Amino acid sequence: MLKKILQASAIASVLAIGFVLPASAAVYSEEDAAAPVGSFTSDMAAPMSPRFAAFMARHPEFARHMRERMMRRAELEQNQPTDAR
Repeated sequence: MLKKILQASAIASVLAIGFVLPASAAVYSEEDAAAPVGSFTSDMAAPMSPRFAAFMARHPEFARHMRERMMRRAELEQNQPTDAR
């Protein structure tokens, strides 16, 4: 009886590990996995120059304007028809 319980728990743990590993590996894309160490990947923010970051901090209204402009452009690109010439 104890042997059957140990076998069942071993099988359950192997199945649990089998389900968890692929799910955690799906967080990263193939491109991220192939990137050399130290490279920027899709889960990182794009680097910004310190001078530009300081400028944006000094001019919050310009930062808001640029953010709205980028969001509007992304919205237009997303809604653009595929057969447009």
